[in-house]
Amino acid sequence: MRTFKSGILLPISFFVCLSLSSCLNDDDIKEDKVEEISLTVASKTTSVISMEETETEYLIIKEGNKWSYLPNGWIEGFTYELGFEYNLKVRKVTPANSKYIQDAPRSNYYLLEIVSKLQKKTEVPYIE
Repeated sequence: MRTFKSGILLPISFFVCLSLSSCLNDDDIKEDKVEEISLTVASKTTSVISMEETETEYLIIKEGNKWSYLPNGWIEGFTYELGFEYNLKVRKVTPANSKYIQDAPRSNYYLLEIVSKLQKKTEVPYIE
């Protein structure tokens, strides 16, 4: 009888440990991605009215060759002035769990330096 219990207990313990260890994946131990990048901020903004009928102003930004939108105020330490195009050096922090964030930018931006501020009209292509 004692052999039967220990003979079955070992495989059960093995499968329990295996099951618990499979719950851990690489996403649980990843670190935030931190990088210094250059951003262009267009001289104009756009607004979006949400389903709750609140209006949010968005900066039009260019990172690399890609234009996109970022809510005004999401670059910590930066105050936007309409009519000026900015080239910024920023720290971009993408949280390790960013794929779980919904309805918000997946990265946080922190102003390091205003490289240039020019009064001009930015030509912005259509952004999908």
